[in-house]
Amino acid sequence: MTKPIVELYEHKTSSSEDIIEELTNKDYIKNKKILDGKKLETKEDLKLKKDLEGILTVKELRNGIEISPTSYIGTIEFSEFIVKVFPKYSMESKNINILFNYIWNVEPQIQIKFLDSSINVEEEENTLLVDVIINSLIQQCELLLKQGLVKTYVVHEDNVSFLRGKLLIKEQIQNNMRKNVKFGCQFDELEHNNLENQILLAALSSSHNITNDNELKRKLRLLMYQYSTFTEHIPILSQDFDKIMYNKLNQHYEPAHDLSRLVLEASGFKEYRKEKQIKIKPFFINMDDVFEKFVEKLIRFYYSKYISEYKIQPQQTTKAWKSKSLQDKNMRTDILVTKIGTDKKFILDTKYKDHLSPNDRYQIGFYIHEFKQAEGTALLPEFTGSVDDDLTSAEKKIELKLKRININKIIGMIDEGKMDKSLHDEIGKFIREDMQVPFKKI
Repeated sequence: MTKPIVELYEHKTSSSEDIIEELTNKDYIKNKKILDGKKLETKEDLKLKKDLEGILTVKELRNGIEISPTSYIGTIEFSEFIVKVFPKYSMESKNINILFNYIWNVEPQIQIKFLDSSINVEEEENTLLVDVIINSLIQQCELLLKQGLVKTYVVHEDNVSFLRGKLLIKEQIQNNMRKNVKFGCQFDELEHNNLENQILLAALSSSHNITNDNELKRKLRLLMYQYSTFTEHIPILSQDFDKIMYNKLNQHYEPAHDLSRLVLEASGFKEYRKEKQIKIKPFFINMDDVFEKFVEKLIRFYYSKYISEYKIQPQQTTKAWKSKSLQDKNMRTDILVTKIGTDKKFILDTKYKDHLSPNDRYQIGFYIHEFKQAEGTALLPEFTGSVDDDLTSAEKKIELKLKRININKIIGMIDEGKMDKSLHDEIGKFIREDMQVPFKKI
């Protein structure tokens, strides 16, 4: 069965009805023909539509369907058609490959081959976006096994034959009443069965459910067996990731946890894969997060020879508002670079959009004020006609610099292996002047 493919870009609506400003767009005209007369035919379609809220808005109209993407890219298959969402900043398939390979250290590099509109999905053998992420997760999990899985102290409460840790009075009284000659104790034990490893096992299991690639499935089964000998398989929620505090002992887990979060966010769709005619597993990635990770890695490269002088803190959370009646509110900067031993801080907030909104400006201004700095930077993607700009507060004398990053140019440098002064100088264009450092050769 051949299914037509609706090709969309982030934040660009396609509909079976006329949207006047899009009537000259060839992609819109093609999608309009595909969506005309279409309906969400099955219960799985309707359930999928509901669970896609916040990722993809699907509306049923009188004469067809309207689809509105957000900042997520990826693929979804309905019973009558397929939807594929591409990045909005004109990135070629090759550049998307390089971007993901660079962020998540995929070796050997996998090529994402975007689907053509006339293909038979059942015969399609191209690598999908989900398999790129899963392949990288496999590599990270294999590396962690070689390095040795982290152990942490886990709290246990149990009746034991000898006094251990803290005696639990309530449990001990119950033991005495039952004539149970054991001690009710609470104690810590150093073990592998901790949240760090439980997240990885859950992500490996979900990956096995999502991918159709037989070789990836084989590797995942082996890793699932290996990890299950160290830790138990439990359900993982999004808030569980926030419970982990990274330090010198578990910092090397962070890349694997980033990939695990991506996989687990998509794992809720697995129940829709029961239909035999559905071959493409739904998988979406938030390009807001990808852009932030990309910039963070560039910043780390820029300061890589100065780690004893500069501290880089991605997603630095700080208390902002205290309240007696309401929960305290925090603020979170995307990237904070601190010059060690000084009060100098470089505030960098990534915004994957064309322009700053008033809320964006107030948000960054608040960061500048709270960190007691005179300047902050908003970094946006560069596109045709875009320009850098500076905003200055009339009263507080703080400055917000709007900088642009040419994503395709930097990806081209990475692809050509120019991980040298050329890339260093390109990154330096959006670094605050007094926080810039010269390039050092190894």
